[in-house]
Amino acid sequence: MIEFIRNNLLLVEIFIVTCLFLSYFFTEKKVHPVKRAINGLMLVFVFGVPIFFTSETRSVFEVNKMILLRFVSLAVLGLWVVKSLLVDYDKQEEDPAHQGKPYYSILGIKWYKTGLEIPLLFWLIVNVASTILSRNIYVSIIGAYDRWEGLITVFNYAFLVMVFAKQVDSIRFFYWMLFSFIFSASMSATYGIVQSNGIDFMRWSADATSRAFGSINNPVHYGPYVGMMICLAFGYMINIKNFQDSMSKWSFHSLYLFSFVLTIITFTAMFLSWGRGTWLGFQGALTFFLFFSGRSFIEDTKLRYYADIIMTTMIVGLTYIMFLFNVYQVLPLIAFVPIIMLVAGYAYLVIKNKGFWNLLERVHIIALTYIMQIISISLTHFFAYNILLLGIYLIHKLVYKENSVLLKNKLIFLLLICFGYIVASPSIKDFGIMFIYLGIMFLAYVVKLLPMFDTESISEIIVSPKTVNIITVIILVLISFYFVPKTTIYANNFGHKQLQLNVLNTAKGKIGSYSSEAIGDKSARMSMWKSGITWGLDNPILGTGVDTIKEVYPAYRRVEYARREGGHNLTPDRLHNEYVNTFAATGLLGVIGRYVLVIGFYLFMIIGYMYQNRSKPSLYLIAATFAGFVFYQGQVLFNFGVVATASFAYMLMGLGLAIGYYGFGNTVSDRFLEGKSE
Repeated sequence: MIEFIRNNLLLVEIFIVTCLFLSYFFTEKKVHPVKRAINGLMLVFVFGVPIFFTSETRSVFEVNKMILLRFVSLAVLGLWVVKSLLVDYDKQEEDPAHQGKPYYSILGIKWYKTGLEIPLLFWLIVNVASTILSRNIYVSIIGAYDRWEGLITVFNYAFLVMVFAKQVDSIRFFYWMLFSFIFSASMSATYGIVQSNGIDFMRWSADATSRAFGSINNPVHYGPYVGMMICLAFGYMINIKNFQDSMSKWSFHSLYLFSFVLTIITFTAMFLSWGRGTWLGFQGALTFFLFFSGRSFIEDTKLRYYADIIMTTMIVGLTYIMFLFNVYQVLPLIAFVPIIMLVAGYAYLVIKNKGFWNLLERVHIIALTYIMQIISISLTHFFAYNILLLGIYLIHKLVYKENSVLLKNKLIFLLLICFGYIVASPSIKDFGIMFIYLGIMFLAYVVKLLPMFDTESISEIIVSPKTVNIITVIILVLISFYFVPKTTIYANNFGHKQLQLNVLNTAKGKIGSYSSEAIGDKSARMSMWKSGITWGLDNPILGTGVDTIKEVYPAYRRVEYARREGGHNLTPDRLHNEYVNTFAATGLLGVIGRYVLVIGFYLFMIIGYMYQNRSKPSLYLIAATFAGFVFYQGQVLFNFGVVATASFAYMLMGLGLAIGYYGFGNTVSDRFLEGKSE
C-alpha cells in the first residue's frame, strides 16, 4: 500500500480533492448547479494546494501547487462569468443579505461592493506597468524559477481575494470552507509530525528529523502554512461554544474537543519546522487573537477602538525589537526615551478607558507570547510562562468573573499550557512529573465541560457521568501527548545523559541567532536588504519589474554578501523580506498599491467588522482569519511568500471580509441542529 501511494501519489491526491468536490456537489442540492460547481472548486483550492506534491517534482514543489491554483482559478472564473450571465443577470429579487448594501451596476448585473475593488485595481495596474517597463518582461509575466510569482500570479492572488469575499455567501458553504481549511492543515501537520520522528514514506531527506517540511518541501514555508491555520481551529473552538445550548451534547462536545486537538496538532507541526520568521508571525498572531478573543480593546467608540489597536501594534512590535533583537544594547538612551514616552502614553490610554487590570492583562499576554519561543532555552522559561498564564487566569477569575469570555472557554488556558509544554517537552528532565502535571490541569479544566452522556437518556447501559469524564480525560491526554514532538526519542533514550534532540537544538540555535545571524553585522539577509533599498531608490517609481530579483540582483550585490552567505547562493531569487522585495521589484507605487491601499483598506474594513461584531460569536471567526493574515505579514519580515503561503493569506483576507459582510458565525448551520436538546 505504501509503495502504491508513493508511486501514484498525485493520483491519490487528485482522487481526494475529486471526492471532496463531488461530496459537496451532490450534497448541497438546494444550491444552483453552477454555483455548486464554483463552491466545489473553491474547496479544491483550500484542500488541494497544501497537500499537492509528488516525487516527480521533488525539488520544485511550487509547480504542483501553482498548476492546481492556475487551472482551478480559470475554471472558477469561467463558471463565475456563466453564473453572472445566466443566474444574476437582471435579477429582480434581491438577496436579503445584500439589502441596503452599495453596489455597482454593470450591464444589468449588480456587483455588491467588497471595498477592495479600487485598491486591487490600482495594485494590478501598477504591476502591469512595472511588467511593461521591466528589465525582463518575459520573467515579469511568467515569474522567475522556481517561485513563479510574476504578473500572472499577482492577478491570481487578487482573484483569490475577490472570489472568497464574494462567493462564500451562505452559512452552510462557510462551514464547508472552514472545515476544509482545518482538515487539510491537520493532514499536512500530521504528516510533518510523523516525518520529524524519522518516519517518512516519501524518503525525502534526513533533514526532516531536524526541521519538518511536510508537504511544502521547505520548513521556512511549511511552518507559516500550518501556523496560519492554528487560529482558525482555535477561533472555531471559541465560536462553537456560543451554540452549546442549540446543539445536541454529543455534537457540541465532539466539535469543541476536536477543534482543540487539531489546534494542538497544527501547533506541534509548526514547532517542528522551527523558523525565526515563523515564530515572529505566530507570536504576533496569537497576541492579537487573544486580545480580540478576550475583548481587551477599548470599545466605547470606533475611533478609540482603532487607536487602541494601532498603539498596541506599536507596543508589540517594540517589545520584539527591543528584547528579541537586543536593540536596547545600541544607543540605549536614544532608544529608551521615546519608548518610555510611548509606553507611558499607552498605559494612560488603557487605564483611563479600560482600567489597571486590563493593562496588566495585556502585559501578561504580550510577555506570554514573547516568552513562548524561548522556553526551549531552559526549564526556567517554561515555569515563567506558566506563571504568566496563571496571572491571566486569576485576573479573569477575580476581576472579570462572569463577563470573561476566556473563563467561559476554560480549555483555552489548557490549550496555551499545551503550547508551552510542546516547546518545552524535549528539554524537561523528568517527563513523568510533567505528564502528571498536565493531566491534573486537564482534569481541572475539562471535567466540568464534558457531560458527554446523560444517564437519564441511557436505558440499557447505565454509565456513571464521573466515570465517563475520567475516561474521556485520559483518552484526550493520551491523544495530546502522542503528538508532543520527540517524546518517542526521549522514551527510547530514557536514563541516558545525552539525547539527540534535533528539534530542540535547532530551536535553541535559532533563538540565539535573532540579533546576529538574522540582522547582525554578519547577516547575509541584512546585506540583501541594503541592496534592495538601494535598488528601490535607484528605480523609485515602478522598480525593475515584477519578480526580477534574480535577474537584477547581481547589479546590486554588495561585496560582503558572498562571504556572509557562504558562497553557495550568490544570486538569490528573493530578498528574504517581502516589503523590501516589493519596493525593489515594483517601486514606491508597488508598495503603495499593495500595502497602503489593498492591505490598508483590508485592515480598516476587517477591524471595523470586528468592532461591529464585538459582542457577537462571529467576532472569533473574523479574529481567527485576521490572526492568520497577521501571521503571514509577520513571517515575511524574514521570509517571502510562495504559492503555498501567499495564496492562503489572500484567501483568509477574502474569507474574513465575507464573514463580516454576511455575519457568518452568529448562527449555527442547520445540519448541527439535529438532535437539539429540549
